[in-house]
Amino acid sequence: MSEEREEVLKKAIDEERKKNIKIARHNRKYNLLLYGIKEKNDENIYVTIKEFFKKNLRLSSDAVDQMFFANAHRLPSNGTGPKPIIVRFVRMFDRDLVLDQVYAGTLPKGYSILVDLPPVMKEQRYKLMQVAYKLRNPADGVNKLKTRILELNDKVILQVRKSRDEKWNTYDTSV
Repeated sequence: MSEEREEVLKKAIDEERKKNIKIARHNRKYNLLLYGIKEKNDENIYVTIKEFFKKNLRLSSDAVDQMFFANAHRLPSNGTGPKPIIVRFVRMFDRDLVLDQVYAGTLPKGYSILVDLPPVMKEQRYKLMQVAYKLRNPADGVNKLKTRILELNDKVILQVRKSRDEKWNTYDTSV
């Protein structure tokens, strides 16, 4: 096979990969993953979720009671701790209301709420979370950075800054 033909095929494969990721992201856009919520015997997952939103995210009872979920269940897990919950919201407004509270910093330690992503992007996010942790907690304890992880199109990126006064800069993880 000629090098030219090989390049064309590689480019076509990459375009298909990007299309597949875009479709998978679209299919998952109403989903959130909830980590750290203790499991109960004979739990009603919908009640568990709504109680968690009221108590831990400090969302109003009215707002939470009006939320509708298309589906919710615990995911299988090999790790320690409670199994994560995946929630599919009926309305994007409700999903965004939850995320707004997370981004506002109301979520207590020990819990995590993340946007559901296709597996390849979840892998990227996990690796960046490890890098971000090291940047926030350096061995010398001095040069701490603030971090955030963004999902853009088919990529996951890590941004850093030293203080609130500074602009976010994309962190080069290839170094």
